[in-house]
Amino acid sequence: AAAAAAAASPHPVPAPAYASAPQVVVSGFATFAPSPAHSNNHPAPPPPPPPLPAVTALVPAEALAVLLSGTRLPVEAARLACVYSAQRHGFNAEAFHARADLGVPSLLAGKTATGRVFGAYNPLGWESLDDYRATSNAFLFSLPSASASSSSPPVIASKIGGPEAALFDFADYAVRFGPDALAIPLNAAKGLPPRRAVSVLGTHYAVMEGEEGERRVVAKWRSVFGEDGSMAELEELMVFVAEEYVPKEG
Repeated sequence: AAAAAAAASPHPVPAPAYASAPQVVVSGFATFAPSPAHSNNHPAPPPPPPPLPAVTALVPAEALAVLLSGTRLPVEAARLACVYSAQRHGFNAEAFHARADLGVPSLLAGKTATGRVFGAYNPLGWESLDDYRATSNAFLFSLPSASASSSSPPVIASKIGGPEAALFDFADYAVRFGPDALAIPLNAAKGLPPRRAVSVLGTHYAVMEGEEGERRVVAKWRSVFGEDGSMAELEELMVFVAEEYVPKEG
């Protein structure tokens, strides 16, 4: 009778949603599969980004032990974490300071287009203070070129002439040790292309003594780029800190 009344009504009652839903038989009982309109269609979360490089991607463990002995950074590669990679985060000063401004001892490591590995130890860390900073403990380094003996130690340029103007910590300039010992602005507004680096030793940081030429003759280097000259194009630039200082994501 109810069915006949519904058929005779000028406003038929719509059939319940389950009437058109596909039936699924489970253990002899008919159930109804959820309608696609009511299913959980949240997109899958994106995969996590690949891990940042280890310090040994640029600096061998043996050289690292020599460089960091006596500093405020651990000498074990496994205890250092990358906080900035130019290839990953961008060759620009804003990205550099957004990642590296932690105010803790930091290791800078870079690689030029010719394969030269160089870097620096910043005992104070970067903070974008827009000021000059004094320390006698900062230093620059260069690794032997591929043609040098694998046992050749890293070449170090120590701070000279007192602690003043060891570091230039400015928000619009990424890396600057002394006025010109190592200058990497990562800012075209400063007069250099974003991947360009300049190094002139002898005023605020000591001249290096490195091997060069096929006979590996010891020579005076007035640049962290060694025999490559005072200017270089960067392939990579990274900053490492002790792992306990890495900011927690989220």
